[in-house]
Amino acid sequence: GHDLYIYHPYFYNGVLPSAEETDLLIILGGPMSPNDTDDWIFKERELIRELLKDNKPMFGACYGAQQITKAIGYTVSKSPVKEVGWDKVYIESDTIPDLPKELMVLHWHEETFQIPKNAELLFSSEYLTN
Repeated sequence: GHDLYIYHPYFYNGVLPSAEETDLLIILGGPMSPNDTDDWIFKERELIRELLKDNKPMFGACYGAQQITKAIGYTVSKSPVKEVGWDKVYIESDTIPDLPKELMVLHWHEETFQIPKNAELLFSSEYLTN
């Protein structure tokens, strides 16, 4: 019963949804960093803060998790290990039922981040927690 909208602000002039029209925000990865200075990256963080204020759920993977973290004042920094290629991640939480204990995923990480107090880590790799 929900409408799904897909936004690619990196490619389409920074177009983002409004907080009013968003019930759940999913932010995935890409070649950008939350530390980049593109205008849309700052606007996306404003949207994240508005949704947090409205207590709306979010899911962030890779860049998305970093962007949520940075939006609430935590650090995103160079990782001690660069992960590139296919490798396993291991479950860290049982919040979402029936997730597999491990998954084979494509890694492309140069940065890491701090876990905010009210966030929950779902998966970690052998080399990096976040």
